[in-house]
Amino acid sequence: MKQMDNYYSQIVPINISKMVECMTNLLDDIARQDNNRGIAVAIVDSYGELLVFVAHPYCYPLPRKIAIRKAYTAAILRRGTDLVEQEVKMGNLNLIALNDHNLIASTGGIPIEFDHKVIGGIGVSGLSAQEDLTIAKQLLTLLNDSGLFSKV
Repeated sequence: MKQMDNYYSQIVPINISKMVECMTNLLDDIARQDNNRGIAVAIVDSYGELLVFVAHPYCYPLPRKIAIRKAYTAAILRRGTDLVEQEVKMGNLNLIALNDHNLIASTGGIPIEFDHKVIGGIGVSGLSAQEDLTIAKQLLTLLNDSGLFSKV
């Protein structure tokens, strides 16, 4: 059995302004390519609490909510929402039985890992499922490359 301290995350100091900078830079790049892309991006901590949220002005209300739920699901279930979606489709996971209305089985959420522990989640919504996932991975790379995370 895994040790609980290895499974659950540790508190990692996070520079919120650096996180916002990475998110807005990514959204600006996407807007330069196509200014009508209605996209929302959310980052939560390891307990699913919202840390940062950014949305393109053209993003509709529903993708804004879904981005937060994707980030939450990735952090709480400690895996990508694409895997959650597959598990639900195969009948191996019943989200209703977990009694948490914030969980969602929709591709575009990924966990943020540091030092082999999940410390949060990223959720992207508003585009196709594959585009949401690609952008979430791009943001994770930007966050990791920025030196944002440090040990306690």
